[in-house]
Amino acid sequence: MTTTPSARSLRERQRQEREDLILQAAEELFLEKGFYDASIDDIAARVGIAKGTVYLHFKSKEELVFALLQRDVRQLLQEVDGILALSESATARLRAIMERVYSGMLGSYFQMLTAVYQDPEFRARMAENHTVMHATFSDVAQRIRAVLEEGKAAGEFDPAIPTSVMLRFFFALLSPRTVFGGRVSHRASGLVVVQEDISAEDVVEYLSRCFFRGIAPDRPTRQQ
Repeated sequence: MTTTPSARSLRERQRQEREDLILQAAEELFLEKGFYDASIDDIAARVGIAKGTVYLHFKSKEELVFALLQRDVRQLLQEVDGILALSESATARLRAIMERVYSGMLGSYFQMLTAVYQDPEFRARMAENHTVMHATFSDVAQRIRAVLEEGKAAGEFDPAIPTSVMLRFFFALLSPRTVFGGRVSHRASGLVVVQEDISAEDVVEYLSRCFFRGIAPDRPTRQQ
């Protein structure tokens, strides 16, 4: 008996819907309990399915975290594409991307994912997936590079600074370790970003200011 395309399509939609529900439940429980305290049993119970059904979609909690990261990266890429397509200056578009990324970093959900991903044991177990993420971010880097080149051609950025250096500077400022100083601690109630006499919002404002001032073209000084 052959399977019709419509029946196969229905099963695929049902599978995708179930995966989405599993990811939603995992996200909620990771935030409520923390990655290490939330279990696959908890996730299955939240969705209302058997534990074995979860494993049919995701082999481990680590794979769930990676799936959540991939989902969020895809969403971020769509938003970045929308920003880059705007008829704004290179400075305005890059600033908008910074603000979008920074606003996501200030959320407890992103901080939870970041803390988990900083675990050396977790990174080692997810090493086989690094290629996928690297390819994704390489694509983003090429788009940002093009905007930096536009800014140099328009006189917004210093043409004497190699674009590769600007690009490294830009991505260094988008690192959670740069924004939060690498000081992310986990508590039972969730993640807390530790700051010293300065708010996270001010940190990202200062970093943004440093970036654009650092790559601005030199202005001739007026003769006295």
